[in-house]
Amino acid sequence: MSITLKILGERVFRAGYILRHELVENPEDGAPPIEWTMAYTPRGEYIGDVKIARSLAKRGISPELSNPEHSVCSVGFSFTEGLWYGWSHRAIFGFKIGSECRKGDCHYVPRNEGGRGFWRAKTIANAREMAILFAESVS
Repeated sequence: MSITLKILGERVFRAGYILRHELVENPEDGAPPIEWTMAYTPRGEYIGDVKIARSLAKRGISPELSNPEHSVCSVGFSFTEGLWYGWSHRAIFGFKIGSECRKGDCHYVPRNEGGRGFWRAKTIANAREMAILFAESVS
C-alpha cells in the first residue's frame, strides 16, 4: 500500500464505509504523487477500491481485519445473511455454522501439513476462522 500524503476529500456512506480521495506517494522514484479514491472502515482500516466496498456493502458485510497486525480488511460478517465472509481481490465466499472444509477446497490444509484436515464449523467463531483461512488462501 502507498503512503498517503494528503486526504483531498472524504465521503461517508450509510452502508458503513468511507471513500477517501487521496494524494499518495508514487512507488516510482522521482515520479509525481498519484491521486486515487479508496475505501476505509469508520475505524480507518483499509478496505480496497470503490468496487470492492460497494460489493461488500451490497451484501451487508461489515469489513474488518482478520488479524490486528494486518493492514487490509479481508473478512467481515453479514448480519443480513448471517455469514462470515472471507475475500481478496480474486474471490469471496461466505461461511456459517455447518459449513465444511473438505479436501479440494482452497482453504483446506491437510493434517500432515499442520492443518485440521476435514472439519465442520460448529460455532459462529468457527465460521469466522473458515473465512480467515479462505481469505489467506485466495490472497
